[in-house]
Amino acid sequence: MKYTFVLMCALLAVVSVSGQGIPIPKKNCPPGERSVLHCPRMAEPDCIIPRMHDFVDRRLRPCGEPDCFCELPTVRDRSTHKCVRLDECPKKEDQ
Repeated sequence: MKYTFVLMCALLAVVSVSGQGIPIPKKNCPPGERSVLHCPRMAEPDCIIPRMHDFVDRRLRPCGEPDCFCELPTVRDRSTHKCVRLDECPKKEDQ
C-alpha cells in the first residue's frame, strides 16, 4: 500500500510538471536534420559508427545543449559534414 501511494504521488508530480510547459531547448537545424537533446550527450550516427554512440574523445559534454542530427535513414559523413545514406559513405580505405 505504501509503495502504491509513493508511485501515485510520483505519477501526479510528473503529470503536473509536464503540464507546466517546461521549455526544452531546440536548435535551428538545416533541412534534413533534426534537433535532439540527449543527457548525457551522445554522438550522432556517422559513416564509421552508424548508430548513436558515446563520444570517442570522452571529454565532458554539458547537458542542456541540443545538437543537430541527420534525419533517419541518413548518417553524418565526417569528411563533408553532410547527411548521406549509409551506402553513399566513403569506402573505409578512403576515410
